Amino acid sequence: MSKIEVEELPDWEFDLDEVSANVYKVIAKHRLGSSIEQTSFDPEKLLADAKAEAHKMQLEIQKKLSNS
Repeated sequence: MSKIEVEELPDWEFDLDEVSANVYKVIAKHRLGSSIEQTSFDPEKLLADAKAEAHKMQLEIQKKLSNS
């Protein structure tokens, strides 16, 4: 598994792995427990989509934390 740091998402950890021939899976985990898991044939698009989803989730997490 390849760990990928995303500078603009410091609270997230991304793991990208080839799970079968030309089939990739990314798992993104937030430090508070939220996670994203996606699979695709295109690892670059897969990672880009996971980052976009993490950005959306980050906004939701920040909203919930500020309302607490």
